[in-house]
Amino acid sequence: MVAVWTSVVVDTPGYAALVESGVPIFRSFKKCMSTLGDYGAYAARQRQARPRAFKAATLTARQSAVLDKGGVLGSGDAAVLLSDAGVPMAREAWR
Repeated sequence: MVAVWTSVVVDTPGYAALVESGVPIFRSFKKCMSTLGDYGAYAARQRQARPRAFKAATLTARQSAVLDKGGVLGSGDAAVLLSDAGVPMAREAWR
């Protein structure tokens, strides 16, 4: 359910009740229909999406040690987290 409120008057009990209801409110019929069309296309794509299984990651001892420190990570600690997770790292060049 959606509502189209085309009046410029928004200080009425009716408008307040509509806002309080949580129903999506559009200010123009054209934008309402466009949004509903986009939502329909999105829903169709969602039905065609393949389900993916989630594989929970386990932390290495080095990752746990870094995360137990708390606070802001330095580049070395970030590198430990990423490399132990199998994320390829670019080589750093120092001048």
